[in-house]
Amino acid sequence: WTMRRSGIWMHCQPPAADLPAQGWKIHVSSVASTARVVLSIAAATLAASGTAFKFAADARMLAVINGKRWPRGGSGKFITVYPRSVDDFRRIIDDLYVALSGYVGPYILSDRRYRDSRVLYYRYGGIAGQYRTTSDGRREFVLRSPDGHLELDERKPHFHLPTWLRDP
Repeated sequence: WTMRRSGIWMHCQPPAADLPAQGWKIHVSSVASTARVVLSIAAATLAASGTAFKFAADARMLAVINGKRWPRGGSGKFITVYPRSVDDFRRIIDDLYVALSGYVGPYILSDRRYRDSRVLYYRYGGIAGQYRTTSDGRREFVLRSPDGHLELDERKPHFHLPTWLRDP
């Protein structure tokens, strides 16, 4: 595995990881008091399945992400998991559901809650991220629809599903 820090995130990837450009992502939230345990359990589960993920690099970053000043479209996301396919997504989220039962975290507004979990959420979005640059120099992440059309990877404070997708 390789681990590298990028800004506030610590990225963890198995050897020869080939992440898809886009797909179903799993987000794990946590309160500060159980974050180390939640990370340990999630990391062990993901390592066993060879699944890439990232997590907030330290406790201070988690506090900022969970704080009221963090943008609502990204708040509460402690760990992001990158399944390789829809089948992989289903298996991994079920494994995490069992492993993280009983833990709590903030609600992730941009995602759909998984079953009755208080820490597992998911959404469709960019993974190895395609983007375009706006006229003012900002990056806009985009998704490619099955017909090849590019559309914004919307990260709003509510769950958004592209019209060409079905919830797995």
